[in-house]
Amino acid sequence: MSSCPCMLRKRKQHRVAMMAGGGLGDFLGKFLQSGGLDDSRKEYNEVLQTISCAEGWDVNMEIGSAPARNAGGTGKLAKMETMTVNVGVSLRLEVDEGYDPPQGSVVLTSESKIFDGVGFWSVQEDTDEGVPTAIQASLKTPQGITVSGETVVEPGQLYLNFKLKRMERKDGESFYDMPKGLVTVKEDVKSSFLFASYDGLLAEFKLIGTCTAKRKTTEDEVKR
Repeated sequence: MSSCPCMLRKRKQHRVAMMAGGGLGDFLGKFLQSGGLDDSRKEYNEVLQTISCAEGWDVNMEIGSAPARNAGGTGKLAKMETMTVNVGVSLRLEVDEGYDPPQGSVVLTSESKIFDGVGFWSVQEDTDEGVPTAIQASLKTPQGITVSGETVVEPGQLYLNFKLKRMERKDGESFYDMPKGLVTVKEDVKSSFLFASYDGLLAEFKLIGTCTAKRKTTEDEVKR
């Protein structure tokens, strides 16, 4: 999963076009009078509050050759025959002020023998109005992940990729969640020029499994 520059360009062009149509004062007047823009700002705030909820998230991952293939993976792990490992971690996504699209730090809120340090998260997809629809969060795995002496994940960065989903309780009130996602790592792309090898200069994301995220405060009475 990667960012979508076309969406960001469309959003910026949309803003410029509105300002050019009648000057800054006219633009601000329309902004304040527009219910549509108010709705977008409300949705933006709701999504951001979900991402950075103070209670944090419990994340569970299923990583291995079978989960990687089942998710459509074509990387090194998908071509192997490893055992499947379930990995859990609790974390909180903090927002850095002043960035658009939003981004911030990934802070572990529970002890882990696999992950360490502070990670990073950022918006990967959003609407023309800037409402986040997908995020990616990175975690450091200094020792990698090994099962029965077999390396399943090499030491380095592991990435959690989530779509933000609008859900609804039985009372009709809506909220946002990140129920399902994909786990990826970066793998080097073999490259050469004029018979010289430049392996390691290029990398691409490869699927290694799936993941789920649950807010530490349970959402009750959700429509199934």
